[in-house]
Amino acid sequence: MIGPKIIGKSVRRVDAPLKVTGKAYYVDDLKLPGMLHGKALRSNVPHALIKEIDVSEAYKIPGVKAVVTGSEFPYRHGLLIRDEPFLAQGRVRYIGEAVAAVAATTEEAAQKGIDSIRVAYEPLPSVFDPLQAILPGAPLIHEELSSYPHSEVCQPVPDSNICSHFKLRKGDVEKAFKEADCLFENTYTTSFNQHCALEPHAAIALFDPSGKITVWTGNDGPHRCLREIALSMSIPFSNVRIISAFQGGGFGSKGGLRAEAIAVALASKVKNRPVKVTYTREEVFTSTLLRHPVSIRSKAGVIKDGKIVAKKVELFWNTGAYGEKGPWVCRNASMSSSGPYNIPNVWIDGYCIYTNNPISGPMRGFGVPQVAFAYESQMDEIAHELDIDPLELRLKNALEKNDETAWGEKIVSIGLKECLKKAAEGLNWSEPKKDRNRGKGIACMQKFTTTLQGVTSAIVKYNHDGSLDLLTSSMEIGQGVMTVLSQFASEELNVPIEKIRVSSADTDYTPFDASTTGSRSTYHMGNAVILACRDIKKQAVSMVSEFLNLPRKELKFKEGKVVSTKGHEISVVELINRYYDGARGGGGDLVGRATFYTKSGTGLDSETGRGKRPAAFWMYGAQAVEIEVNPETGKVKILRFCTAHDVGKVINPLCCEQQMEGALAMGIGFALFEKVDVEEGQIFNPSLESYRIPTACDLPQDVKIFFVEEPHPEGPYGAKGLAEPATAPTAAAIANALFDATGIRIREVPLTAEKIQAALEKTGSIH
Repeated sequence: MIGPKIIGKSVRRVDAPLKVTGKAYYVDDLKLPGMLHGKALRSNVPHALIKEIDVSEAYKIPGVKAVVTGSEFPYRHGLLIRDEPFLAQGRVRYIGEAVAAVAATTEEAAQKGIDSIRVAYEPLPSVFDPLQAILPGAPLIHEELSSYPHSEVCQPVPDSNICSHFKLRKGDVEKAFKEADCLFENTYTTSFNQHCALEPHAAIALFDPSGKITVWTGNDGPHRCLREIALSMSIPFSNVRIISAFQGGGFGSKGGLRAEAIAVALASKVKNRPVKVTYTREEVFTSTLLRHPVSIRSKAGVIKDGKIVAKKVELFWNTGAYGEKGPWVCRNASMSSSGPYNIPNVWIDGYCIYTNNPISGPMRGFGVPQVAFAYESQMDEIAHELDIDPLELRLKNALEKNDETAWGEKIVSIGLKECLKKAAEGLNWSEPKKDRNRGKGIACMQKFTTTLQGVTSAIVKYNHDGSLDLLTSSMEIGQGVMTVLSQFASEELNVPIEKIRVSSADTDYTPFDASTTGSRSTYHMGNAVILACRDIKKQAVSMVSEFLNLPRKELKFKEGKVVSTKGHEISVVELINRYYDGARGGGGDLVGRATFYTKSGTGLDSETGRGKRPAAFWMYGAQAVEIEVNPETGKVKILRFCTAHDVGKVINPLCCEQQMEGALAMGIGFALFEKVDVEEGQIFNPSLESYRIPTACDLPQDVKIFFVEEPHPEGPYGAKGLAEPATAPTAAAIANALFDATGIRIREVPLTAEKIQAALEKTGSIH
């Protein structure tokens, strides 16, 4: 299938054959000559000074080749704030922090080496609640906070546990509150969640004799990973190479240095021998990343007709012992915490707070599922208090094209109202309830795309046999990016998709891309690939002009050929072979290059949060759900679910539907089941046996998916992004349906059967 009909068609995923035949390789599949296996010894206390580490017995274990501690590898890493050591240096700050690591010829020997190491700790006061951590006199987790290098996204508060403070100010909130007819003040909270990717974290590192570090990893940002290692160790970027394998799911957890940090530290001790580190499932829970829990205080001022005139929001993000991408989550999600509404007066304070808990980071949605639960639950509370239909209240306040956002950006593309209408229509919103135990709920969302370091480059090579090679550093993490990029190239150059190959990322050879995160790849890398294809078109026209001595103004590229106004035409394949004299074995190719760069993601005023364009584009969507509540057990059964999202342009309907279905499952898990049980820094359910995620039995059978196509003027064929937004409104929609069914308002997720049952017992019965 080629030509203009390939955009908008459900092309089979190009990575499918490799994956279904088992030929796709992941990091743990790799076996390199002389490879050693690495393990880490981890802290069993939440906060303590390290008084002594005795590694002498480890070296007596047969097969152990190296032991490394923080004092021997004294570097710190961090994308936004360089606060985290590769291995603990002088103190530990959470249970699960790596204190020492062992490399051995087998995993068993490495584990025995770890078990033989003895560490003496001197306990320090700990703090686990972020609201307690910001009080005067709270134990400081990072006394040297002010000395850490950090980006402008991060706004640390010296001599405190506030890793970053985001502020947004618009209008006069206090004046508007005084003039409002009604005030609503509520607090909403969320819990720790785990990403639960099928593939655990893994990395292989090698220091070669020249001093170059090569890392094999499924990291979602190969060039960002390179940069983080190089800056941490103060070495030239050219001394680091990242080679990518397929990623077996990440959902935001595989973007920093986790297994990579341990592998690099060990490889530094055994030069010229690769060291593989593969995390256990327990380590994935305790020593990678969790979704940020957050406490959100929201105050809204409303006129009796339902117009919201003011919103004040305070958000307290529990980022754990190290910042990781917490400041980014804090900024991006807090910015959206007043909701996708046209509110003239807004005041937002987002605090990213250190605690002695495991580290938190982005998880599919970058904090938006948490804030959407809060602002959409409160919208429902306002609607019921004012006796206004929840759908009508949202439509009355929803942002529209040309509106100005709270941060000062003029909206150029938004299909929010259409999403709300489609979701409601799909559920027959106005239809009366059929059963007293049933209820309907609706919620919507907005999401910031990730555009920090918004540079994206691509190379397209048109070969003399008519095939294409796409060289990009986009990561196939299950979202279908290899397929979508192939569709763009096929559309532009009229090459059959089966003749297009997409490279794996290798930072020595594939051009720069900031990362495969934040639903950015279709927009950013799609634009770069299209521009690189158009570079090929320009080159082809120039070559024909030279080769056939025809004026360039008489030539154009059309359907894989260069044609002239006087009837001449030549295909690109024929052109390459004739131009480079392929008949005599010369061969050749055409190489198109392009960089797509959005000047966005930076430049927000640190005091007001105002800026013209903090993101390249925004994503919008809505969901409506009908549930049934068992009054005896509190269990929620989802009967019908309708989801509608503004994607700009559907490039591949099947890929889009798969994204929506996967996001819906994760949203249901966030809403009803998932919670990492953490008490005083200790995780008590670090396994897939004790941490519950949704199964097929928990998902609704009646699901309707709608796409709204409100093209973005700069998107490839108008496309935006989709991977993350559909997780965001789910919890609020279910919470709102729960209220409709029972009259119970629960402001904390997950909405477990136990919580619902307890609330039902307290109120007496379902209303």
